[in-house]
Amino acid sequence: MRWIGLILTLAGCQPTASRVVLYSAQDREFALSLFADFQAESRLAITSKFDTEANKSVGLYQEIVQDKNRPRVDVFWNNE
Repeated sequence: MRWIGLILTLAGCQPTASRVVLYSAQDREFALSLFADFQAESRLAITSKFDTEANKSVGLYQEIVQDKNRPRVDVFWNNE
């Protein structure tokens, strides 16, 4: 019986993340240098998604709300 608990516990373990998914409403030209610094220090890759200038954070927010049952983003950097 102990093995069943151990197997179930290990089956639920996720591998350590090697990347961060980041949605950014900040302007790309200002954010990318900060991302590069973070990646150099943390050794984590950043997968970034930016909103359009017209939408700013509205489009990204809507994606987060739509994905609430299965989130795909780790960080939401709003510009407000």
